[in-house]
Amino acid sequence: MSDLLAREYEKALDAIEEGNDGAVELCCRRMIRTAPDDLRTIEIQAELALLRTNFSAAQALFEKLVSQASSKKSNTHI
Repeated sequence: MSDLLAREYEKALDAIEEGNDGAVELCCRRMIRTAPDDLRTIEIQAELALLRTNFSAAQALFEKLVSQASSKKSNTHI
């Protein structure tokens, strides 16, 4: 994971804890530009949707996260 992605991920987690959806969105946009398919990017997108009470989007993103994580995990054991 790039240093930029790691920093944005940590900033986003802090902003989520504070309930600052604007800051989370800013971090999320940077993460999407850096690594759109990274599991942490998808996690932050899901958390942002949840923070904004967009439950259907949050559910879809969490399902995508679990699916991709499971796929990556099964691929590493082959």
